[in-house]
Amino acid sequence: MSNTSVKTPHTGAQDISTPKWFVAIAALISALLAYSNFLIWNENRLGSQLNDPVLQMFAPVDLSVPIFVVIYGSIALFFVAAKSNFKWILWRGILSYTVLVLLRMACMWVTPLAAPSTAIVLVDPLAAAFTTDAPMMNDLFFSGHTATLFLLTLLVPHRWKLLFGASTLFTAISVLAQHVHYTVDVVVALFASSFAFAIGTALSRLLAQKTASAKS
Repeated sequence: MSNTSVKTPHTGAQDISTPKWFVAIAALISALLAYSNFLIWNENRLGSQLNDPVLQMFAPVDLSVPIFVVIYGSIALFFVAAKSNFKWILWRGILSYTVLVLLRMACMWVTPLAAPSTAIVLVDPLAAAFTTDAPMMNDLFFSGHTATLFLLTLLVPHRWKLLFGASTLFTAISVLAQHVHYTVDVVVALFASSFAFAIGTALSRLLAQKTASAKS
């Protein structure tokens, strides 16, 4: 009986060829550039305000600083959490996040919304140090901050999921507390991240299998 182990594509990204890495990164950059231009166009569209009974239960409070401390802290911590299988998690993350960006553009395109009249502007302190542009207010459906953190929760190894899940919950509650999102934006963000993660994972495994087959 042979003791030779079989290397499965879903346990690492060693089977991903360099050209595929370049294509994946180029796809993400292209999606982000398109997304940036889309946000400018979307900000100037007429959108509808929703009657959200949850937001009517409390007055808004400015939580911009703690929100972005948690977001940037979680992104930094993600690279520590992913260290055990860094290439594969990064590979799957790039593909999943590209899907998420495209999905968010599509959702905003078909669902133009206006920010709640009670919203307090969510100011990114890091971005504010480099630009005087007014923060976006109408990039609503679905919550990008909540979706991004939940995607990180899905990507990290199991022992990190509780911490990242707590960060996601904090961010979801905070954007509602600041009235910068409607409740539906936050709820749908969780489903959108799950969908993007599923598609990204399927693409990751498919591309890894094709590369492995080509080498054999």
